[in-house]
Amino acid sequence: KIGSELKALLGNPDYVNLVISVGVFGLGTFNCITTILQRLIRPPGYTTRHVSLFAGLLVGCGAPSALAYGAAMDRTGAYGSLLRLCSGTSGVLLAAMLLALRPGNAAFLAVVFGGLGTSIIPLLPVTVQCASQCAYPVGEDLSAGLIASAGQISAMVNIFVVGRLMEGHEAYERYVFQPAYMVLLFNMTVFVCGTQLYDGKSLRREAEERGGGGGTPDGRRSDCPHREEGGGDCTEDGETGSLTSSEK
Repeated sequence: KIGSELKALLGNPDYVNLVISVGVFGLGTFNCITTILQRLIRPPGYTTRHVSLFAGLLVGCGAPSALAYGAAMDRTGAYGSLLRLCSGTSGVLLAAMLLALRPGNAAFLAVVFGGLGTSIIPLLPVTVQCASQCAYPVGEDLSAGLIASAGQISAMVNIFVVGRLMEGHEAYERYVFQPAYMVLLFNMTVFVCGTQLYDGKSLRREAEERGGGGGTPDGRRSDCPHREEGGGDCTEDGETGSLTSSEK
């Protein structure tokens, strides 16, 4: 069963787009930044106190934003639009952060990190919902797990690459564009472009609306008692909405 589900996922272009753009280039980059944040902001002269401040703003602003995104998804079902909003905002703010990494700019950086939190923290739950919708009827645990795993593996690679590029850089008194920034900007470009092209359908939501919470894309009821008994499949009657049993 897992083999057939993996084959279905890898043959789904919308899902593959999510794995590559969000998992590899999006989550991988953000996990890298949060891991090596101190190494990124140390050359411009920022201390561990600033690391705590920026990280706190990231999480503190991100938590209510994640709740708001969740409510919007439940209310509107506009999963793709919310993903594009989330990724576009993240890309712009990350570029602003890299351009603002200069001495004496802590106040502006604090605002940027707060804004990043509102788009980075909700990214995973929004992506999980998009994957669950476009990959249906494949289970959510597998579709979400592959994306999260891709993000973790990519993060390890990015941490190594960006960390090596940041080695040997001493404190500076003016803005210096680090080679590591090019890696992060490239990742963000692929992430934003990929998510803006995402056009997955809400298959799970459509099936639930059609089947009263237990439907499948072919109109059959996944909770039909006759299926387990081997007597047939329950379907929605198009005119009356009543359940009928169709012989296999």
